[in-house]
Amino acid sequence: MSCPETFDEAQRNVYERAEGGDAEAMFLLASFYHNGDNVPASESEAFAWCRKAAEAGSVNAMNNLGSLYGSGIGVKQSFEEAVRWFAKAADLGMADAQYNLAVMYNRGLGVEQDSVKGAELLCKAAQQGHEPAMDELARMYRSVQE
Repeated sequence: MSCPETFDEAQRNVYERAEGGDAEAMFLLASFYHNGDNVPASESEAFAWCRKAAEAGSVNAMNNLGSLYGSGIGVKQSFEEAVRWFAKAADLGMADAQYNLAVMYNRGLGVEQDSVKGAELLCKAAQQGHEPAMDELARMYRSVQE
C-alpha cells in the first residue's frame, strides 16, 4: 500500500480498513462522523461505528461508548450500559475508563453506590499517572478527614 497523498485518500483507506474489521479504523471512522470530517456529521453513524469498534476490541471505543451511553449522545441514555462498557475498558487497564467507572460507582449511576470500589478504581488509574483520578482521590481523602 502506498502512502496516501490527500485526506480523501487517507479517509478512503480508513474506511476500507474499517470495513475489513480493523477496530481502530472503525473508531477513527466514528470520529469522522462525530466531527463531520469530510462526511456529513451524524451522531447515529458515529455511535454505530463506535459500537462496532468496541465490539471488535478497541479499548478507546469501549471507553467512548461508555461516555456516549452515559450522556445519551447518539443513543438512548443508559447508565447501566455506560458501566458495562467502562468496565470492559477498565478491565483491560485503561486509566480513563477506570476513572469513568469510579465516577459511576461513587455516584451510584448504573450501579449500586460503592465508594470503596470507586476508590479502588481511582487508585488503579492514579497509579498510571491519571491526574483527574489523583485529584479525586485527594478530595475523597480530604472529605474523610473533615
